[in-house]
Amino acid sequence: MKILKTLTSAFIVLSYFAIQGVPLSSCTKTNTVHDTTTVTIHDTTSLTIRDTVTVKDTVTITGDPGNLSDGLVAYYNFNGGNLNDSSGHGNNIVFNNATPTEDRFGNPESAYLFDGRSSYMTVKNSASINPNKISIYAIIKVYGFNQDGCHGNQILSKGYPYNVNGFYALSFYPYNNSVGGVCNPNADTTKEFFAGGFGDNIPLGVAAGSWGNSSSDSVYVQKYQWYTLVFTYDGTTSKFYVNGALARTTVNTGTVTFTPNSNDLFIGKHENPLYPYYFNGVIDEIRIYNKVITNRQVQYMRIFKDKYLKVNNKLIH
Repeated sequence: MKILKTLTSAFIVLSYFAIQGVPLSSCTKTNTVHDTTTVTIHDTTSLTIRDTVTVKDTVTITGDPGNLSDGLVAYYNFNGGNLNDSSGHGNNIVFNNATPTEDRFGNPESAYLFDGRSSYMTVKNSASINPNKISIYAIIKVYGFNQDGCHGNQILSKGYPYNVNGFYALSFYPYNNSVGGVCNPNADTTKEFFAGGFGDNIPLGVAAGSWGNSSSDSVYVQKYQWYTLVFTYDGTTSKFYVNGALARTTVNTGTVTFTPNSNDLFIGKHENPLYPYYFNGVIDEIRIYNKVITNRQVQYMRIFKDKYLKVNNKLIH
């Protein structure tokens, strides 16, 4: 049986690591926009709508987020079923048995549905997806919670087993997924937290990690709603954002090293054949950076959950 560390009040989350933005405001009435339309929302910032989208908010944003392509080493937008890496690094998805589905805007075959039983994707290992600093960004919708083993749900991960060098992951787990260091068969899957981890994880639990949920959405992960998730680690501090809200900041007391591994990147499951932790839901977008994106960039990217955005006449989504 896989042995996991107990989640204590200090929140040693996912049993592999120890475990708050720029205000966005100003709502207006709902407007339905057709075809390709530009709605000015602040000076040189504009909102570009593709196809037919119902716009529920107008967001006032000041300042430029900078180049959101800088440091991007893997980018999967899945538009039109595309499985290629749009970062320019050639980290294309080489295996996929997930099903194309509608994205968050209702565009057909522009996201992928994972069935929670056998669906996943893989990306071949490369030097560029072994960064020594990281930001992981994903837009997802959860359909169900894993009932097997330690009840893990893996959005993506690189490295197997958990106690391995060069590990990183984005996941969600019940708060009580283990008891006395052993998987808890009675873990409460109605009380799950998102979490991220990064770094050499030998011995088990020393990797950098942070966890959390946005209190504005719910204390725990909810089914059938879109989430924008961001996990970052800069060599000292890890942060976790949910829908743009900084849920937790964790400062490591020791140095977390990162030694590249040769494992492929898995999306929708963990590489462990005994504990695959299949994801049940929709993944609309994934980005991996070899740097820490800024709080302002997180706020801009949070808008991607609801809208296409154009800044200074440059499409950034």
